[in-house]
Amino acid sequence: MAIPRFTAEEALELARSGFGMANAERAEPLPSYDDQNWRVVRHDGLALGVVKLSASGAACRGGAGCEETLDVLELEHEAMRRWRAQGVLCPEPIPAKWAPSAAEAGETSSERIAMKFGAVKALSATVLRVDKANGGDGVNLVRAITYLRGEHLSKFVVPSPSSPLSPSSSLLTSPPPPSAGRGLPDGRALAALRGVGAACALGLAALAGWDPVAGRRAGPWDLAHAHGALRHARHLSDAAEGLALGSPSGLGGGEGGSEGGGAPSTLGSSPQQQQAPLSDRALVVGWLERFRARLDRDSARFGGALPEQLVHNDLNDYNILVDATALAAGGVDGEACGGGSGGTSDAGVAGGGGAGGGLHPLCAGIGILDFGDAVWTARVFDLAICLAYACQPFGADPDATLAAARAVLAGFKAASVAAAATTTTTTLTATAAMLTTTAAGEPSVAGPRDGGLTAREAAVLPLAVGARLCVSLLMSAGGGAVAGAEGAEVDEATAAYRKVSEAPGWRLLRTWKALDDAGRLGALVGLESW
Repeated sequence: MAIPRFTAEEALELARSGFGMANAERAEPLPSYDDQNWRVVRHDGLALGVVKLSASGAACRGGAGCEETLDVLELEHEAMRRWRAQGVLCPEPIPAKWAPSAAEAGETSSERIAMKFGAVKALSATVLRVDKANGGDGVNLVRAITYLRGEHLSKFVVPSPSSPLSPSSSLLTSPPPPSAGRGLPDGRALAALRGVGAACALGLAALAGWDPVAGRRAGPWDLAHAHGALRHARHLSDAAEGLALGSPSGLGGGEGGSEGGGAPSTLGSSPQQQQAPLSDRALVVGWLERFRARLDRDSARFGGALPEQLVHNDLNDYNILVDATALAAGGVDGEACGGGSGGTSDAGVAGGGGAGGGLHPLCAGIGILDFGDAVWTARVFDLAICLAYACQPFGADPDATLAAARAVLAGFKAASVAAAATTTTTTLTATAAMLTTTAAGEPSVAGPRDGGLTAREAAVLPLAVGARLCVSLLMSAGGGAVAGAEGAEVDEATAAYRKVSEAPGWRLLRTWKALDDAGRLGALVGLESW
């Protein structure tokens, strides 16, 4: 398997000589799958950018060679530009220019550089080719992007058992309490979740109508091919686990049907709702079989696939950053949410954007990373992926899970309506059409009530949320392997990164299944049955 094998010193030299970071002091590793990511900082700790190294032939891109890998990287860069143009904060590509730094200057600089890297040349305005052994053809593609600072979504929205639900809560400007267990999302968490939903909708609007060839590549994380992840099912436990609904210690949950929650009660206790515990394997296999059957049935019924477009495809909680200060000042629901520092652990979402940078008020304080999995697929899958991770911090409690999901959907709806309402004669002209497109014979429910989802998309959404959880858990069980990389050895840090969502993923999947068995997911998407 081809993997870039650059040292910190080499990444630092590339930052200085290839991307103009002349005052870079050190390079610090960041987690990744098959690529290498290095945060480049000054002597005072200020991050200057991130150097990203990708090997030709890497498994994460299906073994793509140099030319195809370049196409994928350029797709990422253009997607970031389009999201930013729509008002969503994300990194910016840094122009590439190979010029050996002063540290390498001298009469033997060219020889020393050739010995260190082999050939170095620009492939585009933002990507360099650097030849160095990588376990494949020795071709590596190097680029740099601006660095966004902020708190990962899952760490920001720590659930608190006693937290109020009002979006104007004083908790918007205070750090979350240290307890992190069962509990409803507090005011600042709801504000962040609405912002995340808004960013998802605006991102879809930004990419609507754009169909790059590189986006049509097949990938194991495309939910249209979720069933393929079952090749890892043998790694899952076959022992029955979890609680049956209606058991004395079963999942609690009120039937309030709003973000305000309700009095705790058992999720379901009638004989019809009681379900025997399922093994991990039975749960995942059963859900994905049901998901595939639903897609096949709907395709036959409506004469085509769900509405499709290029999507981000990986809006997980580690690719979403939150800046409490910007969140409180901007107000993701379009209104002021208070002031103060918000208690973030870093300097806030920054770099390549910020105040005055044309950010959309509905997603103020939200930063989006990693466009490497962008693919052409059903557009509703992006919202499903977003929900699958945004709800994980609350997955131990059904009412908290539903409250988190409603907040994401509220932000998605508001931003979808705003995008359609502000469509101009520029690139957004295609957006309004995409937001109201329906398959032949399908009743349209597009509009302010549901934020642009068709009835068919709304109906498949809860199943797609569970399907993404299943795919993630299967990949984790299989060691995070992707096509062509099964059995490949990875270092401990990478292995841990690939399993970071495992425990919260299982909690949420079992809660999601319980909500499904109790008939509560239909109401989530505005349908009595689905």
